[in-house]
Amino acid sequence: MTNEPSETNNMAEPSALARLMGRLSAPVLFWLVLAAGLVLGLTDFFYHRHAYFGFEGLPLFYVIGPFAAVLALALVGGLFALLFKRPENYWGKRGTDGESAGEAENV
Repeated sequence: MTNEPSETNNMAEPSALARLMGRLSAPVLFWLVLAAGLVLGLTDFFYHRHAYFGFEGLPLFYVIGPFAAVLALALVGGLFALLFKRPENYWGKRGTDGESAGEAENV
């Protein structure tokens, strides 16, 4: 019996894309994604869409619409957090998170 690793390894070899992404730093990935978004956004000016509603035909409608929806969800979430947030000592002095089981029953 030998201690050498076997030929059948359960770990799959990472793909070329995964190896490339592992070599790139976060700022480089940010700029790549930004450049891809700009290129895709600019393509919106070079083709004709057959829009059902008038506002669908506006340039960058499909960029601005989802961004506005995500922004609205974030703002509504912040509003709900302010409205429904409980105070820090909500459970009061009789909380059992720092006590042993016997101490909590004798209060």
